[in-house]
Amino acid sequence: DLLDLLPRTNLEFTPRRRQDIDFIFLVANPRQGRLIKPTLAFYFAGDIPVYALPSIFDGTIDSAENRDLEGIWFTDAPWLLDSAPPLRQRADAELRPVPGPLQRLRALGVDSFQLYPRLQQLANAEVPSIPGTTGILSLSGNQRIYRELEVARFRNGKVELQALDISANLD
Repeated sequence: DLLDLLPRTNLEFTPRRRQDIDFIFLVANPRQGRLIKPTLAFYFAGDIPVYALPSIFDGTIDSAENRDLEGIWFTDAPWLLDSAPPLRQRADAELRPVPGPLQRLRALGVDSFQLYPRLQQLANAEVPSIPGTTGILSLSGNQRIYRELEVARFRNGKVELQALDISANLD
């Protein structure tokens, strides 16, 4: 009989995660991220670094709501990450209010307006880059505008700007 071949002791199982994962790249909105990040912790993957697109942050500064996004790294425009830049305060006071994600479009408009008079300086390499509301703006050799976003991380439900040392990760 096959049942006699089975062991007579209780079997134990200790769940574990794969050890060959270096990081998780998360493409999600804040609502989805608030579900996914705790699920990773439940499945023993809470210590894996999680990197996300700017869509993970909707501009809402709510510590209680954002606590489930704890530890997620992302990049975004200074306009959203700085809680009270003077230009944004003025725009919010004088223009119709817009929700967090649409603030990125407002920042793009501000940069377009401020960048136009300085394009010649960028083209002549008089200045290498210009700090803008959407990031550090520079002009490439083929005359395209590039921007460098700021790096942030969720800590204790709040967004904290982070210094990113790329050379530390090069092997």
